[in-house]
Amino acid sequence: MFKRRSKIPETVQGKRAEVIVSQAEIRTRLEDDSSPPSYTATTTQEVPPDISSAFSNLDLTNLSTPSHTPTPDQCLAHLKLLEAFHVLREDVYQRDGLFGIKDEYAAASDAQQCAEQLAGIRQKRWQVYVSKASKRFEKWWETCYDAGAEAKSSFESRTNHCWDSLCDPPTVDIKCPACGLLHALPWTTWDNQSAWMKNSNGDYCGEHDAIGYADKNFIFTCKCSTLSRHQYQTTHGVLRVQKFRRDCEALKYYDSPMHGTCLDNNGLPEKLAGFVKRKSFFPNRFIRGDTSTQMMLRNLNAITDLKPSNPGTMNSVCLEIEKGLGNSDYINTVNSHRPTANERIALRRMMSCYWENASPFSLDLVGAVIRQGTFIEKMHRIDWIHSPAARFTMQRLLTKYDRYLVIVSKCNKSRIAVPTLDVDLAWHTHQLNPPQYYRHTVTRLNKYLNHDDKIEDTVLSTGFEWTSKTYQKMYNELYSECTCWYCEAIRESHAPALSGLNLRKRFGGKASVIEEQLNQVHSAMDQSAEMNHISAHNSIQPDTASDRTICERNLRIKLECDYRKAVVKARKQGREPPVRDEYYHAYGFPLYMPVYVPYQGDPCVSEGMYTANPSCATVVPGASGNCVAGTCSGGAAFGACGGGGSCSGGDGDDGGGCGGCGGCG
Repeated sequence: MFKRRSKIPETVQGKRAEVIVSQAEIRTRLEDDSSPPSYTATTTQEVPPDISSAFSNLDLTNLSTPSHTPTPDQCLAHLKLLEAFHVLREDVYQRDGLFGIKDEYAAASDAQQCAEQLAGIRQKRWQVYVSKASKRFEKWWETCYDAGAEAKSSFESRTNHCWDSLCDPPTVDIKCPACGLLHALPWTTWDNQSAWMKNSNGDYCGEHDAIGYADKNFIFTCKCSTLSRHQYQTTHGVLRVQKFRRDCEALKYYDSPMHGTCLDNNGLPEKLAGFVKRKSFFPNRFIRGDTSTQMMLRNLNAITDLKPSNPGTMNSVCLEIEKGLGNSDYINTVNSHRPTANERIALRRMMSCYWENASPFSLDLVGAVIRQGTFIEKMHRIDWIHSPAARFTMQRLLTKYDRYLVIVSKCNKSRIAVPTLDVDLAWHTHQLNPPQYYRHTVTRLNKYLNHDDKIEDTVLSTGFEWTSKTYQKMYNELYSECTCWYCEAIRESHAPALSGLNLRKRFGGKASVIEEQLNQVHSAMDQSAEMNHISAHNSIQPDTASDRTICERNLRIKLECDYRKAVVKARKQGREPPVRDEYYHAYGFPLYMPVYVPYQGDPCVSEGMYTANPSCATVVPGASGNCVAGTCSGGAAFGACGGGGSCSGGDGDDGGGCGGCGGCG
């Protein structure tokens, strides 16, 4: 029988269906139209595009270039690594039931509220996974240093962890700080329906009730043999205080410096010889005292002593240090002079390593990974990894990164240079080779350029506006080619006062280079321009008093004014005005966010899900998280190096902070 083959291509998730229909069957079905003609479908799986083809010939053998700068191949390899991190995060947060956290707990009747719950559920899965990763890294750091073919077996035998984190037991081993007894504790207790219900304040109940190790209000009780008549309770706060106590003892007995005191405000080891003379070592001299007077060490030891009635807090440590700073007789015995601005900054930077951080490292790794996740997500959305022009793009952004460093070299204490996303990729790639990065930045800038882990959002936006204006003035090119409302407003803030017609007269009847670039950007209006958007993954919102509110309000008023100018200009030029997107995509869900501005970090980070809020810090003098009153820089309180744009005032030898001129968001 003659058959007629009709091809109907249907592309659905990479599959193409080829339909074969019998001509006789068609005639039969046409006479009886009670049912459609039957058909047989044969499917063939299309071969997915090879995303690694552009990376197959990468030259990564020469890790050190004559200029000590990254190469296009290194940037491409970094892109591939970031994409792997993105795939890992998606795999983790989409695993229904992982850590006992189920999608069915999102039971809100309203669709938007249900989406918010699902985003929160996915966020909590990822937060627990990262908390596990941080704990596993601690164990690896303490026991494993080898690599190669035996790395897997070595890791498993030395750490007692599985190679795959998800194969580990659902509990974490925590020692009681009083008696040393090991307890197997749950990672989280958000694994029930009630944790995802909201209370009268609009918070998830789990934010207050969950007590697992990866939860904010972690707590467990140990009937210690040394305190047989007491039940000793351990919290994150207790673990942080005990970390500080252990480091004080290591300073006393082994001359082991406190965290954050080995480098000066330029990120360099001081050349002056001797433990006593170094300004960055002032916190060590201050805490340890001299051989005749160890007042501060004794007082701190008493405050951090384990007592069931008063386990001690970092606030009490802060108050004791403030008392010591006010004791001129004690200061003269350990320093011979009043602490300079750099020495006060060194003390605050030291304390930033202990606020909300019980790990053996100088910063909270969980918060750092969460903040970095915003950058990874944006790299995935830009999708350079699939671009046929990826290598050219890498060369272009490396040129822009070199220019960015020129701008950094021109920063003073009141300025920070803020990168766009393409510049930030080059910057991150450069840091993956620490010796090369150190040599290049020290040689070129006379200091180590620190990529600040936390920068206040309003400072970040002001710095981005200044960087954009400076770049345009120095190189006669646009800094940000993004067409979002925020970048349009930033460009408008430093647009020439002359009209487009007068500009053309000034340039001999021709459009200026900037005007031509703007026309090209507006004619394209695609997602490729997002690579020049502000990079704000390290942006945080300091929890401060009215001065912060006033600063933020003034910035928003200015942005609104510049945005309206951009709208008027767009309409005059016959273009669609830039639209403010009212939705923010979080963990696969679009969430209504009418007040979000792009210079802020991830607005969907839920403080109550984390042991320490990764997107907020306190800079009010004397408040929790901001130590110590009288030590100057607020930025140093939450991990910044303390100089540059983060310190007001100084003693003449400040020289700028190691991150003050490199304020990446």
